[in-house]
Amino acid sequence: MNHQERQEHHKKEREHEVAHDKHKQEETDIKERKGLKFPRHFWLIGLGVVLIFVIVLMWIFFFPFGPRAG
Repeated sequence: MNHQERQEHHKKEREHEVAHDKHKQEETDIKERKGLKFPRHFWLIGLGVVLIFVIVLMWIFFFPFGPRAG
């Protein structure tokens, strides 16, 4: 590797790092703007689990054709 090749290689690496930092910065900006500490899919999964749990409980306790139907 001669001197110029080494410089080119180093320049490419630096550009890659800068792009990576910029991407990370954009991600944190988006999170800060929304004011969420968790990623959005975390909330969606949580909501889904809660909804399913509530529906199952209501099914068991309130629906006449549920498992408890006498």
